[in-house]
Amino acid sequence: MDPLYSTGDDKPPKRPVVPSLYSALSDIDRWLTEHQFDQLKDGDGMLWKLEMQASQLPAKADPRRLDWHIRLAPVAQMSAAALVGASVLQPDDDARLLAMIGTELVPMAMKPTVLTAPSEAEARNLLAAELPRLKAAFKEMKLAEVKRSLIGRWLEERCVFGGRGK
Repeated sequence: MDPLYSTGDDKPPKRPVVPSLYSALSDIDRWLTEHQFDQLKDGDGMLWKLEMQASQLPAKADPRRLDWHIRLAPVAQMSAAALVGASVLQPDDDARLLAMIGTELVPMAMKPTVLTAPSEAEARNLLAAELPRLKAAFKEMKLAEVKRSLIGRWLEERCVFGGRGK
């Protein structure tokens, strides 16, 4: 019998010492929400959600060591009304585009930022330094042209795969 899982009184069961990725992620998610870093406002006044993923991968320099890789990706679901309100689309000039969007929400995602740290503590410190900078930079960005191209890509993809008119 494996001593790790024995039920004998002389040797109580012991948990393996493994850093818990799930507990680290839940701690980071709670920290993001508490410090209001889970949402970003762009220069057009639209609200984006900051999706965060963390994983441990072998380090490039030493494959026996694990590095923390944190992926921060701003994503949003935007309605036609919100896009008109932010002056991304104009009611008269973009009437056909607005009709194609209809009542659906347009999914948008920006290029993610990837951070790498050798330990969980350093990953937290890196996040604490990077998130305020990211939030401030995002607030300065006017993304109307990027949003228009994402809308075009979404509509094209939708039409190609027969989703038009649904």
